[in-house]
Amino acid sequence: MSKKQYCPNCGSIGKGTVRGSISITVLLLFFFIVPGIIYELWRESGGRKKCKSCAAFGMIPVDSPNAKKLMTEKEGT
Repeated sequence: MSKKQYCPNCGSIGKGTVRGSISITVLLLFFFIVPGIIYELWRESGGRKKCKSCAAFGMIPVDSPNAKKLMTEKEGT
């Protein structure tokens, strides 16, 4: 389900990360079920992915027209 994404900031291609922390999610689910579920929904609902290389938000799918255009421009320089 997870598609490769392109970072317009640094040009890396890979899987982006979501906001928040998985350890906080596990801790909340272990001690407080309802806040843990709410926190996990918040983490996943952001829609924006963070680049693992440069930590910038705004990764875009590799197969999108914008990413293809940016990749060809980066190859040309």
